[in-house]
Amino acid sequence: MKKVMFAAASLALSGGAVAGPDTVPWTYIDAGYVLQSGAGTSLADEGGDGYKIRGSFGLNLFHFGGEWYQVDGGGSGPNKAGTIDSYDLYVGVHPSITEQIDLVVDIGYTESENDRDDKTDGVFLRVGPRAMIGEHFELSAYLTSTWGDAEFSVDDGLDNITQFADDFRGVTLQVGGQWYFTEHFSVGADARLEDIGDNVNLFARWSF
Repeated sequence: MKKVMFAAASLALSGGAVAGPDTVPWTYIDAGYVLQSGAGTSLADEGGDGYKIRGSFGLNLFHFGGEWYQVDGGGSGPNKAGTIDSYDLYVGVHPSITEQIDLVVDIGYTESENDRDDKTDGVFLRVGPRAMIGEHFELSAYLTSTWGDAEFSVDDGLDNITQFADDFRGVTLQVGGQWYFTEHFSVGADARLEDIGDNVNLFARWSF
């Protein structure tokens, strides 16, 4: 990842950069490094870091995609969350507001599980704009409402494990930006802000 960032910066500084995309691209794949603060998921006790892979395929007005990420849930003792694996799958539409701004409406399924076999799963609705600002810069902002079920356990340290199950609902704000060095290659960052914790994803993307 560091080599990719360095190569992109060298390209820009050398004057070799060309124009970015004319419109918001909807077919892409990216890889990122996640920095997490607090309990960025209902399965996590403390902040940690990890990795994320995302992809999207666009077809006229529609798109579908998914993401997988793995982070360290933190914690200590018998209730340590350990590694958390999560994935999202979604379909959506992106009608144009202007030539360079799309309104995004997604509906999808999300699931997370940690080393203790705690699990959450549910559905989400995501709405917000993606906009090209000039030739090289893109901004995005989404509000996501998620509702589903959570199954988790608590160990008192004496081998007494209590199982819990509950419904949950949450709202997440995600803001992001990326810089296109060419029509196809960009680097960026997005931040998810939740009342139970935040995380930042630093990524490199190939659009095609």
